[in-house]
Amino acid sequence: MPNRKIFQPIDNEDIIEDVKKVVTGFFTGNNGKLVGGNLVTKSLSTAQKNYYYNMQYSSEDQLSVTFGHIGGSGSNGSNGSVSNLKGETEAIYKSFASQLLPAADAHSGFVFHSGSNSGTTFNGATAFINDGKKPEPGMYFVVAERARMKDRIDKGSWTIILSGSNETSGTAGTNNKPTHLGLTDNSEKKDVFPDASPAGPRYDIVSGSAGTVINGDKVYGWFYPNIGVWALRDSMLSASIRGNAGYITGSGIGNAGWNHYGSGLAMDTTISSVTDNALKIAKAISLGTHTLRAQEDQAITSYFCRARAHQFNGTTNPTFISGSDGRLLNRTMEGDPQVFVTTVGLYDENYELVMVGRLSSPVQKNWSTEATFKTNLTW
Repeated sequence: MPNRKIFQPIDNEDIIEDVKKVVTGFFTGNNGKLVGGNLVTKSLSTAQKNYYYNMQYSSEDQLSVTFGHIGGSGSNGSNGSVSNLKGETEAIYKSFASQLLPAADAHSGFVFHSGSNSGTTFNGATAFINDGKKPEPGMYFVVAERARMKDRIDKGSWTIILSGSNETSGTAGTNNKPTHLGLTDNSEKKDVFPDASPAGPRYDIVSGSAGTVINGDKVYGWFYPNIGVWALRDSMLSASIRGNAGYITGSGIGNAGWNHYGSGLAMDTTISSVTDNALKIAKAISLGTHTLRAQEDQAITSYFCRARAHQFNGTTNPTFISGSDGRLLNRTMEGDPQVFVTTVGLYDENYELVMVGRLSSPVQKNWSTEATFKTNLTW
């Protein structure tokens, strides 16, 4: 059993608990900003590409992108009909609706205050109008890689710049004019409060940069920081970066076809085995520059360890004493020992060492001095 007299109890008044928000760069290497061309698509099977693409940097996943349509337009199929019971894009749309929208609204789809258009067609029929509400029929979704976003994406600091063409015809690199659209959220605006959702707080996505809003009247979608999802409206994106609505020969980043594939974000509403709206948003993201930061809540418990004047003025170091009588090796310190504190240890109620803190430099201690050491336990 250890000599309990050498231990100093820590009172409740000497314990402080706090939560600190730590912000780091989102991308690999804690990079907070990636310039155009750094994000590329990961090699996936054809079946996977019918649903989503993963965006990589330094051979590691960073973001995933996909496209959803309330009626299934843009799905894989032939002769104007999907080969499956439900088209892939319809499954994607309704999956995100069930996750992001209140249960009472999920059936209606993504309904915005203005600009929604339910006039697009699916297999010759008008897209659904549920409960008298006009949903946004086509939605692009960007999802942050979970481990990178820590507890959430830092709101009011991010910028996503989408790049493409505002021309509806012509060959990329010749007639098409490059255009860019910078997006951020409106959380930094005065009198703006987040909307509640099943996925946590929800903010409007607007044009701007790092929380600075350029035009808050145009809502490009919704941002969900707690789950790292950007739900983007096709009607708004295509109005700024239209490009070609249909398919242009070529597929995937890294080959010649990439520069000619869907140079904008106007959705392809056909049912075809070559329809690939998800690759359009992948391209627009790859060509743009992005600033993203992850936010983490760190719980910190601080213990104030006090060494009062009459305490801790000795040492168990065998070099401190000499001879069988246990006298101080340095006789000038008899009656006035001088020691130096280098380490603080915290023990549990069973006197088991649970935490060690080492000082950056020794602190002198004697009968005439007191010392207080603040140790932090962070998790």
